[in-house]
Amino acid sequence: MPDRLNSGLEGERAWTGSGRVRRCRRAKRFKMSRSSRIDMIRLIVKDGRIRAMALGLAALLLLGSCLARHQDGRDAVEEMVRSMSVEEKVGQLFMIGIPGPDLDGRTVERILERHVGSFVLFTKNCPDPESVARLTAGLQETAALTRLKIPVLVAIDQEQGRVTRLTTGVTLFPANYGLGRTADTANACEAARVTGAELAALGLSLDLAPVADVNSNPDNPIIGVRSFGEDPDQVAEMTAAAVRGYALAGEGSCLKHFPGHGDVDMDSHLDLPVLHKTLAELEAVELVPFRSGIEAGAPAVMTAHILYPALDPDRPATASRAVLQDILRSMLGFRGVVISDALDMQALSKHFDLPSLTVEIVNAGCDLLLFSENLPCPFTFEELLEPVLEAARSGAISRARLDEAVTRVLRLKDRFVRPPLPPEELGRVLRTAEHLAREREITLEVLGVNTDAGLFPVPVRAEGAALVTDRTRFLDFVPWMPGPRALVRSAEDEPVFRQALEGAGEVWILAGSRPLVDMSAKVLAGRDLTVRFFSLNDPYLERELPFVRSSYLNLFGEWVALGPAGEFVAGPGGN
Repeated sequence: MPDRLNSGLEGERAWTGSGRVRRCRRAKRFKMSRSSRIDMIRLIVKDGRIRAMALGLAALLLLGSCLARHQDGRDAVEEMVRSMSVEEKVGQLFMIGIPGPDLDGRTVERILERHVGSFVLFTKNCPDPESVARLTAGLQETAALTRLKIPVLVAIDQEQGRVTRLTTGVTLFPANYGLGRTADTANACEAARVTGAELAALGLSLDLAPVADVNSNPDNPIIGVRSFGEDPDQVAEMTAAAVRGYALAGEGSCLKHFPGHGDVDMDSHLDLPVLHKTLAELEAVELVPFRSGIEAGAPAVMTAHILYPALDPDRPATASRAVLQDILRSMLGFRGVVISDALDMQALSKHFDLPSLTVEIVNAGCDLLLFSENLPCPFTFEELLEPVLEAARSGAISRARLDEAVTRVLRLKDRFVRPPLPPEELGRVLRTAEHLAREREITLEVLGVNTDAGLFPVPVRAEGAALVTDRTRFLDFVPWMPGPRALVRSAEDEPVFRQALEGAGEVWILAGSRPLVDMSAKVLAGRDLTVRFFSLNDPYLERELPFVRSSYLNLFGEWVALGPAGEFVAGPGGN
């Protein structure tokens, strides 16, 4: 195949397969007409699928080992930044979403035309590991066609438990809250190590985890089991252990949501929470795990879209210099990449002019702007990119600030970006015997901290039990148990619930959300049943269940591994 990827690049610095920044003789900059770019997009994208050669090219063109300096002492990343145009630099400030599981023309064009440098994957992008590996390889192949060949950074929220984007073909662990209940930092370290190794094998360079929030408010609607718990010192220890686990796997980690999202009663996806705490109060609770995670070497921190009036009366943390510069940088000494939470969350779009706020966010100290395109938002990515680009051109974002942010992003890439394994080699890393052993051991230990753990495993009756859940995957829970199974997701499903109980002497209720709890109270009223209740996502339901149950078990996240959980509940194979 012709060496298309290197043509026209003399005189410019470029990333190479060895992870080094190459210096070449000066010559004309690489130029490509729009029609040529469209032809290139057609080469990369074919019927919505990336070409098979993507993996091979990505493997050749990605960074290898981390590079800090040339042999003569010059900093190669800084030289690369000096060679970049304003447009190339601004593109490196953005991390955006992708429409589906396949590489599409719009995404390719955004890399080639808009110089977008980072992407984030969601459940819609992750039907299986092989698809993820093909997608990340295709993204890297496209990045290799740009002038400087700077690879893209691909991130994912693989927190485990409640927030898990890739749910098939990989090792699964209980949520952080369950790990915290064991009070064993080795569990947090091992879960992160295994998770990180599997993500790295798929070309996913940054896990947007661990959650470092202290869940001090039981009414918090968005953190809950995502947190390691309510005690700041314990959360700090577990957070640091998770950071170390990711590092052992060669995977990037990201503490979130700075300076703390655990003591609010509002979901920042829907509106702007306000937390009235002084800096001294934050130092005593919220900042403790972040300090610990930073000291453990976390390379990235994600901001919170929360207003802290005592710190900054006008701007949420994401856009506040007082929070990001004075506290995160100066007080805590963080030197890595600051990533915004998704800019398309309504905490921002409801209350601010998002395009102009995005410029403020860069100037406040965010190095990487996450725009998920996975949430309802009145603005497009292009409507946020253009003001930042104009501000960089005019000096409203200074060159020093722009270069500082880009340098941090490139150093993060240089440290963590690696090619995905070819599909036929993924089995060497994903769900290996060693990983599955860790999955089983940690899951059984976590479930064993439940108050009613001593009541399990329970004997499965010959006639079985009715099983009712609001999560589809739990219809397969303890598959050897006979009896009806009902999926109940809304008030319209109440007849299905009632029908499942006809003739039943026992019911298992597996609830991922509050509505099923309320419906259960209504449907169970006046019935003489053995009720076994399983909470999936809320660690505090036990305190407020409005009906009598025979046993209660917190499974610590709806993406807990069903095999080990079923073994804990009903014994191996139902014995």
